[in-house]
Amino acid sequence: MGAFDPVSGGRATLPRGHVVGGVVREEEAKTLESFEGLTHLADKMFTMGRVDAALRILGEPLEALREGARLGHIPAAPLLDALGRYAVKLANDTLDGYWVDLAIEAHLLAVRPLREETIQQLAALRGKAPIGSDELIARYYARLRSVMTSFSSSERILSERVACLLPALGP
Repeated sequence: MGAFDPVSGGRATLPRGHVVGGVVREEEAKTLESFEGLTHLADKMFTMGRVDAALRILGEPLEALREGARLGHIPAAPLLDALGRYAVKLANDTLDGYWVDLAIEAHLLAVRPLREETIQQLAALRGKAPIGSDELIARYYARLRSVMTSFSSSERILSERVACLLPALGP
């Protein structure tokens, strides 16, 4: 399998709303297919207890997707969802807040809520340890709330669920 590059050959991923007719464009589909291939391999490593190998498989692609988002190449919804799911999985298995921050930042840049399952996993993880940047999560939640009127009802519910990731205020 070749190197994963979400922005090779021009713009491989487009900003939210650039999905034509509700279908992911061909370039985006290829990027998603490449990433899914890596996630299947990483899942095998997770199953075998080889978190180090899963990290080597997923680390660069996740970072490349986030870097692409920083440059304006926002991943299409299915790829962004997979990014969030696997970054949180790495955070859970490594107890490294870097991966939480990566997932939050990518979703902040995309101005999209995390998926319900990802929010639940992240809330459980943050319930055990203060992993990830509280400030970044607060900025993410504030940004979602600022555009909530443009969201579907399910996206509004997910946006409000992000509040469970915020640190509890003292007494």
